[in-house]
Amino acid sequence: MTYQVRSAQLEDSQAIVELFQRTSQPGKITLNFERSPCYFHSAHVSCEQPDVFVAEEDGSGRIVGVGNIGQRTLFVNGSPRSVRYAHDLRVEPNYRGGHVLFDLYRQIPESDYQAGWLQAVILADNEPYLKAVAKHRPGLPRFLPYGMIETSLVFGSRLARTPSAGLEIRRASVDDLPQMQNFWDTEGPKKQLFPSYQFAQLAESTPYFRALRPEDYWVALDGSELVGVIGTWDQKAFKQTLVMAYAHGLKTLRHLYNLQNQLRGGPRLPPPGGQLVYLTLHSMLVKGNDPAIFRLLLDSIHAGMGRRYDALVCALFEQDALRPVLSKYRREIIRSQHFLLAHSGDPRLSLSDQLTPYVDAARL
Repeated sequence: MTYQVRSAQLEDSQAIVELFQRTSQPGKITLNFERSPCYFHSAHVSCEQPDVFVAEEDGSGRIVGVGNIGQRTLFVNGSPRSVRYAHDLRVEPNYRGGHVLFDLYRQIPESDYQAGWLQAVILADNEPYLKAVAKHRPGLPRFLPYGMIETSLVFGSRLARTPSAGLEIRRASVDDLPQMQNFWDTEGPKKQLFPSYQFAQLAESTPYFRALRPEDYWVALDGSELVGVIGTWDQKAFKQTLVMAYAHGLKTLRHLYNLQNQLRGGPRLPPPGGQLVYLTLHSMLVKGNDPAIFRLLLDSIHAGMGRRYDALVCALFEQDALRPVLSKYRREIIRSQHFLLAHSGDPRLSLSDQLTPYVDAARL
């Protein structure tokens, strides 16, 4: 079986969508992470400048591999910088164990490595992939561990608490965007790898902020001072998580599980082929990285989620002082390993250890 790697075109979208549908993630619950109706909608959300490559099978023209190594602007040591992010890597099951994955990585320009490094995130339980990248191959970058990420699925509850008085917590409006920008430019550089945004793009509905409105952000105010922001993002219009199958025991107990969680608060397990509905938290920034402000914002969002969503999704690095706040809620945890990719040297040594690293779940 032979193939050619080339830049993806818009007309490849349907074939890429179908490849995502064929590459399930096995486990007690078999999941599909899908990208309907157009792959490039999600590609433009994860990266300001997507750079998508596909592996095309010779003869049939079938797409058997895909990867996005696009760029987004992050604060690195306090200054905005364009950083590539290697993600959305999918390989047709018949081609796994071969060279497709590594041939996709070889599309990254050598100049990008000479200028620095790239990011990648791999699920902690994806042992085959972790073993593959641990074996350094000639011509490929080294994967250097740079922190563990904890993603929490925070479940709704009838007992969700309304935050106590102290700060004003409310949804943002278009009038708040200038103050949000000033807050971002002041507090954002205090975290490592924090996204550098221009909120004017939110009002302009650019592809990087697809389906986002100012009122999807929650703000915390101490008098007239903005002290915290959390964005919420319903991404099911372009990113979906489908349950394809259950292990036998869980399949039998699904209805009982749903009844119990309806009373206690917890995820609804859809029938096979059904979709998990969740709200992703992003753009999480509070003055001084204060857990108390974060808790007040999170309580307001949690209380307002009702039954429209099965869970809130929130990702933080394990060393983030905000992370313990999430233990106050009913949740499930997914762990991932974050890597920096480099051909030579160790870019971790150039990153200030005084700045807490940040990850945005909505752009993974």
